[in-house]
Amino acid sequence: MREMTRLANAHGAVNVSQGFPDVPAPEAVKQTACDAIQPDIN
Repeated sequence: MREMTRLANAHGAVNVSQGFPDVPAPEAVKQTACDAIQPDIN
């Protein structure tokens, strides 16, 4: 995980490789993710 933190810092990115959310994802976020997955376009 240190490598991902280093890379995120180097590129000004948000590091989402550590931790787990302790709240449910908003319904709109979950639905948007499902909508993006359904067409099977990779």
